[in-house]
Amino acid sequence: DAHHGRILLCLTKDLPTELMGVLSTPLARVPKMNPDRTMSEEGRFVHDQRVVNAMGSKFDHPPALQPRHRQVGRAILWWKTRLPGVEVLMAKFDVDSAYKLVWIRIEDVGMFATDLPAKCLDLEGSMLLLFLVLTFGWGGSRGNWMAFAWGCKLFHQAHLPDQERWRDAVPFHN
Repeated sequence: DAHHGRILLCLTKDLPTELMGVLSTPLARVPKMNPDRTMSEEGRFVHDQRVVNAMGSKFDHPPALQPRHRQVGRAILWWKTRLPGVEVLMAKFDVDSAYKLVWIRIEDVGMFATDLPAKCLDLEGSMLLLFLVLTFGWGGSRGNWMAFAWGCKLFHQAHLPDQERWRDAVPFHN
């Protein structure tokens, strides 16, 4: 995450006064689940932000609604009617590091922090990690991600293929 510019690393022995009062909460790694519900070798880092979550409500953020079955069925019927004889394929994919694509306000960075031992970087003491992006564990992450995802979806659907022979009256769809 530091390599991608998503977090700032600060040695706590040199902590500037501007970072006093930062709320540091624990970080853990939990295994991901495979589609057959068995545990995967892969894992996901979870930021235990129960203290931060208690300061507000997930309802203070945009809803994180998924399409209902009837909406998916309606879309399939629409494409089947529009393109008879063409197989309709649909997929739902997980966006890799989705929350980490959404930056948080600089004023809120102090609530998205954790402490780690500095020995993992061959240093003495401890480090304060300041997250600059949404974390898995904050109650508002799903809703704020969905607002970002809808913006991406609408932008994508506002375009058509470049090559005229592939164009249709219907723009891209997702």
